[in-house]
Amino acid sequence: MIVRVLGALGIGALAMYFFDPISGKRRRERVRDQMDHARRDRGQGLVADARGMMERRMGQRRQTTSVDIDLSQLQP
Repeated sequence: MIVRVLGALGIGALAMYFFDPISGKRRRERVRDQMDHARRDRGQGLVADARGMMERRMGQRRQTTSVDIDLSQLQP
């Protein structure tokens, strides 16, 4: 019961904060800008991660294909 009341109070306070006729528009725009920035950063990070994984895989492939094995040294 108390959790519901506190949740409702929190939602009401948040709504008053964002829908304030004087400063609400500025606050909403700031939150929107921050969300856009975070989305762009996350997207660039994913691209960099994928590129790094691809480069590591290509490096592993080059190592495995360039290994020279001297078959005369292997024990039967």
